[in-house]
Amino acid sequence: MSLISQQSQSQVAYEPTLWAKLFHSAPHVNITFHHVDSRFNPENDLYLESLGILASVPAAWLIATLVVLLIYLCTRCCDTKSTKHRKSRPIRCILSFFALVTAAGLAGGFWGNHVLHGGVTEFEKATDNIVNIVRRIQEMSRVYNEVLQKDIEQNMNRLYDGPFQTDIRRSPESHLQIMDNSDYIFFNISEGLKAMDEIRFTVNDPKNRIDFRHLPFWASTLEKYRWPITMALQAIFTLFCLLLFVGAIVHSRCVLILFSVCGLFSIIFLWLLASVYTTAAVALADFCFDPTPWVMHVMQDKISKDISSYYLQCAMGKENPFERPLSQSQKAINDIDRQVNVISQIARQHYSVSDLEPLEILEQKTEETIRLMGDLGLSLRCEPIFKSYSTALVSVCDSGLFGLIILLISSAISGFLFTTLVWCNSHTWIYFKHKGRYIKVDDQDPYMPLSTIERPRITPGLAAGSISGIGTYGQHRGPRTMHTPPQTPPYHGTLNGHSAMGAHVAYGATPAASATLAGHGHHLPHHSKQMSNIGTLGRNPQLHHATTGYRGMDNLPATMTLGRRGHYASLRGGGLSGSKLDGGHHADHDAALLGPNKGQYATLSKQCRTLESSDFY
Repeated sequence: MSLISQQSQSQVAYEPTLWAKLFHSAPHVNITFHHVDSRFNPENDLYLESLGILASVPAAWLIATLVVLLIYLCTRCCDTKSTKHRKSRPIRCILSFFALVTAAGLAGGFWGNHVLHGGVTEFEKATDNIVNIVRRIQEMSRVYNEVLQKDIEQNMNRLYDGPFQTDIRRSPESHLQIMDNSDYIFFNISEGLKAMDEIRFTVNDPKNRIDFRHLPFWASTLEKYRWPITMALQAIFTLFCLLLFVGAIVHSRCVLILFSVCGLFSIIFLWLLASVYTTAAVALADFCFDPTPWVMHVMQDKISKDISSYYLQCAMGKENPFERPLSQSQKAINDIDRQVNVISQIARQHYSVSDLEPLEILEQKTEETIRLMGDLGLSLRCEPIFKSYSTALVSVCDSGLFGLIILLISSAISGFLFTTLVWCNSHTWIYFKHKGRYIKVDDQDPYMPLSTIERPRITPGLAAGSISGIGTYGQHRGPRTMHTPPQTPPYHGTLNGHSAMGAHVAYGATPAASATLAGHGHHLPHHSKQMSNIGTLGRNPQLHHATTGYRGMDNLPATMTLGRRGHYASLRGGGLSGSKLDGGHHADHDAALLGPNKGQYATLSKQCRTLESSDFY
């Protein structure tokens, strides 16, 4: 009885998904915009050209985006005269929000990559199952031939040429029956080998062997590198979004400039990936729309069309192409088993057990071959292979195509969002101003702000000599170096011998020390006289009792000029007129008052000029 049912069990064939139909309907045109057949055919140059044109759409958008960004950045970078104050907080909040939105769009890419990975993994398992079925068929056909040729035929020859050549004198009919069954066994061995060769050379031809091992191998190898690389790229793009988020929060110009550079590279890679995903999605959709014809076309040089159609379509009522050789092989081994049983019953009655040892091997191998033929008949049915084939199509055309579409959408949306982020980010950091370390002063202003003067700190209670030693400008340097010229009063007659002491008191001397200095102004040491170059007005109202010469000037603002020679001349003429000094001592004293620059101080720029006393009168 045949082990193969004449009516194949009904199988649900693969149906293309909505996504496959949608992307298959994409226009396929060549470079002259003429329609091209959209059936999957990578061997056709026109079909490949149509895929290339579809892939060029994201690439063209990338080029246009880069050109627009380049023009915008050039116009913004050249706009250096804009001094309008702009509030950056609203746009920084917008950047932070859209950075998170972009990260969410990239999260869709992670999901799509995971879905695609699951589809490829299922495809690998399904194709590997098909490979195992084909390999098992090839192995069983090889074992069948080896059993018939080596185990059955050789042991039958040993019996036929050995014990069976001895006549059975008590029953000549029994000996004749043994010989006739032996001849039938040899005949069935030849018929079985001939029928099995038809199956074996179809599925296991050494010159044209059916082998699908490259399908799971290449799927596994490709996914081994594709999945981590895609995950790494998505992670890098997400880190760029977090970089912008942090830079917008901390108001960092350097971080925002760094994101502008990284964002440009992200835009390039995202749109290039979109081109790749577009090509892959459209090509896979064309294949998934009607996959069987292309698979049959690929296998036609190894398997005939009727065989591939039987296993890939598994239509109900369609006859198995291996039915006839399989039935003949099965009939041969069944006849051999029946004839071996007849020989065994007769021979055990007339021959010794030692002579019938090959007969035991013959019986054992015949039973094993019958079981082998049962397994081979089940493997040659279309249902196992068709089930694995349908699973492979579903995994690629359902999960795989859906994952590719998600990656395509995520890359396109992320490309748009990154373009917006780079534009807004560039609009933000270009108008960030650096904070100056020093206060800017107009070059034409003869006065400098009081806050720019770095005054030496004098501890109350110090001696007058210590005070004058610390404050000497240009000759004696204290623990802190003065970077600005000293202040001078705006009119004559201020810095006399007594008011010079008031200047020292204004820098922090105690009232007692001020009084002492005021009472002994004409006995100042030489370094104390040089301290008069500071020329600072006393501004402390608590020191009025110590410097009576300043009662009418305490409420006046202290100012500073860039250097006045006329004032020092007034000091020389007014403050020292009552002193009993000889000519040499008087000249030395004038030199000390004028300082190392003879009363002149360096101007701040070439446009500034030294002010004279006549400028104020």
